[in-house]
Amino acid sequence: MGKDRYFLAAMIALALSAIPTTSDAGVDTLDIQQQLSMPGVKLVVVEFYATWCKPCMEAVPKWKALHKEYGPKGLRFIVISGEGGKDVCSKPPDWSPDVSICDNDGMIQNDFGVKQLPQSFLYSWEGNIAMTSHYVEPIEEAIKRYYKDTNLKIVISPPDVIGDKYAVSSNPIWVRDFIIEKIRASSKFDVVKSSNYAISASKSDVCEKGFPPNSVLRSTLQGDDRGNRNLTLSLEKEGCVIASATEKYFGKGMNEDIDSMKTAVSSAVWKIITMVVQPKVAKMVDEGDEWFQTTQERVIVQFESNPAGATLLVDGLVKCKETPCSVMIPKGTHEVSMQLERYLPEKQVVSLEKDKTIRWEIKPNFGWLNVYTEPSGLNIEIDDKPVGRSPIKKLILSPAPHKLSVKSPCYFMKEESFVLNKGETKELEFSLKPREGAIDVTIEDENGNPARAGVSIDGVKIGTAPGTFKINVCAKKIEISNGKESWSGSLDVREKQTDNIHAKMKPIWIKVGNEKGSIGGPIMAASGVIVGGLGGLFTYLATSSANDAHYAKNSNSMQEAKDRVGVYNGLAITSYVTGGGLLIGGIIWWILNPPGDKKKKATVSIIPQINEQDFMLHASGEW
Repeated sequence: MGKDRYFLAAMIALALSAIPTTSDAGVDTLDIQQQLSMPGVKLVVVEFYATWCKPCMEAVPKWKALHKEYGPKGLRFIVISGEGGKDVCSKPPDWSPDVSICDNDGMIQNDFGVKQLPQSFLYSWEGNIAMTSHYVEPIEEAIKRYYKDTNLKIVISPPDVIGDKYAVSSNPIWVRDFIIEKIRASSKFDVVKSSNYAISASKSDVCEKGFPPNSVLRSTLQGDDRGNRNLTLSLEKEGCVIASATEKYFGKGMNEDIDSMKTAVSSAVWKIITMVVQPKVAKMVDEGDEWFQTTQERVIVQFESNPAGATLLVDGLVKCKETPCSVMIPKGTHEVSMQLERYLPEKQVVSLEKDKTIRWEIKPNFGWLNVYTEPSGLNIEIDDKPVGRSPIKKLILSPAPHKLSVKSPCYFMKEESFVLNKGETKELEFSLKPREGAIDVTIEDENGNPARAGVSIDGVKIGTAPGTFKINVCAKKIEISNGKESWSGSLDVREKQTDNIHAKMKPIWIKVGNEKGSIGGPIMAASGVIVGGLGGLFTYLATSSANDAHYAKNSNSMQEAKDRVGVYNGLAITSYVTGGGLLIGGIIWWILNPPGDKKKKATVSIIPQINEQDFMLHASGEW
């Protein structure tokens, strides 16, 4: 009974220590060792804050998110409020950490060396993490890395039963499951069930002290008909027994007492865990020395991707939204990934020991398609969805089977199924067969005799009439020309049928006007006569000036008269030459362009017969 009381008291103490606590009264110390020793606790975060500290309050949502995600996995949060002499400390709003401590006198802050707020500390129960930061992100990265890299497992094997039905009358697997339940509730390790787990031989003459990862917990149930029953738990690895505990349980006849069995399991598990779980914490040294790791040594890495624009993640956290970018990262091994829409994620574990540049080719999670058709300009559909007209170049498609269709009212449709692979460029070429009708063209001249003329469809000559021609059902215009006159008209071609076109090339003469000859010649001749008359006037003035010079009374008057004679003679000569030229030119123009009726270009209409329907053609020429 004494042992039972001891066990009951121990289990009550463990249970009470696992309950989240809040302390509004001031305390002088915080025992990290004690916090790390609590069942299931793997990491402890201590956050120093005050409600008047804006960065502290801005960090609360981030701490809440971390607590929510990792609290069930063994992350314990302790917040310490220092309001600077106020009587009452306030808890972080809308958040219930595991422990809330009021430190108005600043004793705990002094013990931890806190000089400014906010400041947080992170510890692991193994004693391999002791770091501090004024920001959430470094602590967050360390927590994520711990749960990613730490792999502590206990393999729980089914019980060995000695004494058969006296040891346990029911299926012994329930005992294993109850052991697993207690291990998970009171320890820091993951549990792996195993139906058959062989112990390997020891690789060393020395057994490892403490808890080695991936150990095996064996259980033995032994009973006899006299009521003697024992449960033995043995933690083993590679031939070494790391810890062992034996507890009695009770029964009568062939039936064990289930409550007694559960009590024995709880006590044995507690003893095993107590023996192997020995939390460690970084110890404070003399003042002025570093007793924690303030920051890890970091490197600056330039990340580039082809194509650019990828999102960069380091250890699962987004570091930049678009490459290229530079990132400061703690030295060591990290999981790096680049993600870009429509491309395959690129993920690698890289060792970063110095500044460097990392360039990755990101492989596309799609392919490219080029489509060419003869003729071009045809409608292209992929999987029954229009994508444009040919030619189609660098069309991005998912890596999968596809169906391509080439459609046009003028050509027979073509379809082809194909498979496009990731990163592949596929080219498809098609030559489509036209849908055709025919026209039979005959020509008749103005005298009713058969005649020949060239035939063109949509501006392209196809032959000489008379003749029968295959043409596309989408042909729109026909032209007929004999070298002097030409006719054109619209077409409506019927598929796989022949239409008759008979053109009568007898022009219709139309009097379009009566124009007189040009009057430019007479006007020019009359101008010549007038200019010549001016020459006669200048001659008269020159003669008059000569007489004045002859009868002049002094030398000055004589000289002035002679000067006038020279000027008037020059003007007279110019007038005679110009007037004569105009007169002769006007006479010649009049001769070449006599007045009278003129020919003029005219547009006429001719109506031939096409399958007994009127077909309008237009002719143009000079008549």
